[in-house]
Amino acid sequence: MERVREAVLALPGYFDSHTNIEGVAATDLFALNTVLGATIEVQVVQTLNRMRDVWDPEDEWPLHVFERQAQTFPDVILSARRAARIPTRRAPGPGRSPGHGREAREPGPR
Repeated sequence: MERVREAVLALPGYFDSHTNIEGVAATDLFALNTVLGATIEVQVVQTLNRMRDVWDPEDEWPLHVFERQAQTFPDVILSARRAARIPTRRAPGPGRSPGHGREAREPGPR
């Protein structure tokens, strides 16, 4: 996906952060490393998703979004949105008990 590479290269021009750090000595900035890094990752993902017209101008990837995955490499991935999975229950049919077909059953007497 050449356009994704173009979007990543154009990211600095689109990136907008409202994170303000005040009252911290420059020598103590290392203490904010984890929090600041996570904040930047979240903001990068939000920015890339706002830049959809750059990386998907023809709407060829309508189900894809950038997502942050903490503590895993790579930190930011382009993935397909997962459809909402709504658990469904079928009404028992003829000859079927309400628990018929369940793979896991609660232990106990029958």
